Amino acid sequence: MAVTKISNEQPFDINITGEKTKVNYTGTFRAKVVLSYSEEILKDRLYREALGPNPEYASPRVRDIAEMRADFAVSFVQTPLFWKSSNNGDQLYGDDNVLSEVWSKLQALRKEAGGTDADAEADRAKIEKSLNEPESK
Repeated sequence: MAVTKISNEQPFDINITGEKTKVNYTGTFRAKVVLSYSEEILKDRLYREALGPNPEYASPRVRDIAEMRADFAVSFVQTPLFWKSSNNGDQLYGDDNVLSEVWSKLQALRKEAGGTDADAEADRAKIEKSLNEPESK
């Protein structure tokens, strides 16, 4: 019996202006819709490494950023120039709306392809809310 290979990669476009820098970010991302078991394990390891030895002390905002960045690291197979030149989104200098938009588009892509569930949808909403709230000091 022959196995039919279905493409697990899908593109999505970004065209957004950073709320702090006023820089316009445009480009096409290509992402894995469903992660393999090894990729899920790597994503979890990257998340835990980002939070360090005492994750319980990380703020909700930092935990959310760590979750997004870990997912981005294992999901993206192609990214636009602005993403690469900003150290894969790390150096967007306060343009949280760009991270949020990229995260939302990735989650929407997965939802559309059937690669996400209700828990992932709840996580997406929680992260978007966290990024839009000012960080308390």
